[in-house]
Amino acid sequence: MRSLLLILCFSLTVSAWAQSSGRKHRDIFPSFGEYQRRGWVISPLLTYAPPAMKSSPQRVFPGNDEVYDIRFNPAGRVGIGLEVGRFNMTDNLRHIHSVEFGIGVKTFRAVERFEATLDDPNRVNPFVLRGDGDFQLNYATASIRVNNVKQFSDYSFLINSIGINADYLFSSNMRYNDRGLPISLLDPQSFLLQANYRIGFGFKLTKSLVAVPSLETPLITALPFDDFKSSLHVFNSRYRPIVLRISFLLLDKKSARKCPSKGRSNNKRENLFGMTQRGNPW
Repeated sequence: MRSLLLILCFSLTVSAWAQSSGRKHRDIFPSFGEYQRRGWVISPLLTYAPPAMKSSPQRVFPGNDEVYDIRFNPAGRVGIGLEVGRFNMTDNLRHIHSVEFGIGVKTFRAVERFEATLDDPNRVNPFVLRGDGDFQLNYATASIRVNNVKQFSDYSFLINSIGINADYLFSSNMRYNDRGLPISLLDPQSFLLQANYRIGFGFKLTKSLVAVPSLETPLITALPFDDFKSSLHVFNSRYRPIVLRISFLLLDKKSARKCPSKGRSNNKRENLFGMTQRGNPW
């Protein structure tokens, strides 16, 4: 949560600076020219799931009057993904400059290591069992978001986004070496409904192509409900999903204008007043 607040503060500072900068810049997405103010979005993803907080220790009783105190040490790993969608610039909303939606797949990977110490006061050197587990979660995802754009120059801008993502776990790969201890393990959530925040910097590469590297993380999770915590709870640890994406915006080309047909112009038409010419009933 602390890192999320730092990102929000940073984005607000940069956004204020961009808004107060000197001259008026040319629009990144002009309404004139040969391209539309809408198009395709293709986003390769890199994901990372660092531990969101310290895991609570466990005390387990494997039998034979033995007692083990277990401490967990989770860590994130890099995953990949891809999203494809559409975007459309808006003209009549003050703070919302574009809307986009997309579908795709993304993978989250992480590991959980543990140390189990035998509770035996008669031992000079404690007896410790070490084990670990890891997981790979493959989600199909659909998202929609609204974007606020602040330009730095004619070719660069800051983007802040609020979105909603719905993710479905269609496959997973999970392994855990519990060393024979009765460690309780929580399965991953099969369906996620979240609100997320994204901050990015865009660069106009050509007349029809814009690149936007950005960072995204969930703000709250509505489904499954767990006090709106935005982190993933797997095994005995919580992990914060972070998505690094590079979105490529490809503008649609305007259709070619048709030349008027040759021949004598005929503006006559018939209405309740009879035959008219050039829209005048006299």
